[in-house]
Amino acid sequence: MEETIQEQTETNPTEAQKEAGNYRKGHIKVDGYDIALENPKGSTRSGKDANGKEWSITMKHDYGYIRGTKGTDGDHIDVYLSDNPTAGNVYVVDQIDQQTGDFDEHKVMYGFDSMDEAVQAYRDQYEDGWKVGNVTEVSREEFKKWVDSSARKTKPFADYKTVKPLDTERTQAGENYAHNSEEIMHVDKKPAESSEKYTITPTQYTNKKGKTSDMYLVKFNHELSKEEKVAAKTFISEPFREVGMTVNKRGIWCVVRTLQNN
Repeated sequence: MEETIQEQTETNPTEAQKEAGNYRKGHIKVDGYDIALENPKGSTRSGKDANGKEWSITMKHDYGYIRGTKGTDGDHIDVYLSDNPTAGNVYVVDQIDQQTGDFDEHKVMYGFDSMDEAVQAYRDQYEDGWKVGNVTEVSREEFKKWVDSSARKTKPFADYKTVKPLDTERTQAGENYAHNSEEIMHVDKKPAESSEKYTITPTQYTNKKGKTSDMYLVKFNHELSKEEKVAAKTFISEPFREVGMTVNKRGIWCVVRTLQNN
């Protein structure tokens, strides 16, 4: 009996093999991309974090990388495939360093039916409380243009001006950060309805370790123009300790903590 693509993948490589990438992988063609499967759906992915702590998780989706691409770390761009990767859109996660909040690498969620489904599929592959960076929804055509635009990617996907996100573009970090990290935002005062373009409300933020920080909740009271969205994204790239943002048809909720002292 002929092996399936998933069965062609060695699911228990040694640490040395994983480090070198030198083990048998299944290959699948999706929209012309040659995708090498490192961890098929149902297999166990494991390793050690930056502190040497071992981790493992059961894969709920096929996971691998797009051959012929090069991400910010010099390796191939990683991709999660939906159960039907030839349908749906593409969602690119600008994964962040969990300690610093800085951009780390791209994770592509390929062929998912909605933003919520793509983000949940991404979260399912990490520990509870994992922080999600910006997530941008694009068509397959726009994603291919981005892949073909340069030999190596050097910055967050959301920062590429040539990319045309779909109208449903939004970032998930802001709206899900507090809930999924078991962290709490305390709103001191509910802002009254206002004719102003935005309102600013002082709040406090308590993380799961019990540390409380002063912060501000900014709400835009109108649908943002393309120029305003660009300006908002530029603003959140400033060196704040934590920034979360949600873009939707009504406007942007922007959560900002205090500036770093160092």
